[in-house]
Amino acid sequence: MTGEKLGIKRWGEREKEEMERRKEKERRERSKEIRKREERRREIKCGGARTQREKQGENERREGGEERKGRKRDKEKGEEGEKERNSASEKLGMEERKEREEGRREV
Repeated sequence: MTGEKLGIKRWGEREKEEMERRKEKERRERSKEIRKREERRREIKCGGARTQREKQGENERREGGEERKGRKRDKEKGEEGEKERNSASEKLGMEERKEREEGRREV
């Protein structure tokens, strides 16, 4: 039987495969870096750390989002609705805080 059938690799094949893996890994890392740079450029064009998508989501929340629905629930359900609204606003606050922290880390 030959070495290939047994799964034994000839001298140099293992090194070649390792080099290919390293090159592929480097390509992935470079593409990640490029994506990050492009994202930062877009953020700068949009006016700072907040992206256009984040601003849009914020506007939607103000117009007819979770807060308004919470007020309607308050009228219908009383205290239960208030608890729901508070938990929703706490979640929003936590998300915004996380986004700010991530923004600081990137800069």
